[in-house]
Amino acid sequence: MKPCPSCGYGNSDTGLKCGICARDISAVPVLIERPPEKEAWPLILTGLLLMLCGLAFFVTGNFADKPARPASGETEFSDEASFSYDGVIYALDKMGQQRFLPSGEKRKVAPLIYSHDDRVACAAVRLIGGWLRSGEEPGDEQFWRETLAKAASAGSPAVRLLAAQEAVPAAGLKSE
Repeated sequence: MKPCPSCGYGNSDTGLKCGICARDISAVPVLIERPPEKEAWPLILTGLLLMLCGLAFFVTGNFADKPARPASGETEFSDEASFSYDGVIYALDKMGQQRFLPSGEKRKVAPLIYSHDDRVACAAVRLIGGWLRSGEEPGDEQFWRETLAKAASAGSPAVRLLAAQEAVPAAGLKSE
């Protein structure tokens, strides 16, 4: 930039006359502008703040009170746990009310006949029996018959009895 000695206007480096007052500035030396110096303290303060946050995160994550882990051989859940199978039974009931449930979703019910809770196992057997009696998906009929047969031979007495009852009427429908 070439400052005009007369009006002080900052002309371009290659200008020969001032753009405002038209004075000859060919002999005026080019002034090199330095960028303003940045102060380092805001950057240092930001870095220290980030390091303090990281340290606080590390300390709270590693030294905070954590629940005791079960000893080897014990399961994480105890008998006093407040878990109940009511939600599973509710979900099975809602699945039975679905009109268009994909076959893949229906097949996810089969392992529930081996549940530790007899209510869940019986609800699963009833649901499978209902699907078998409906005859909506003939391709899955053999799968449901085999599932009920397995439930009738394994599981608790209540599940075996219910599976046998569900399998017999379903088999009777096809023989008529």
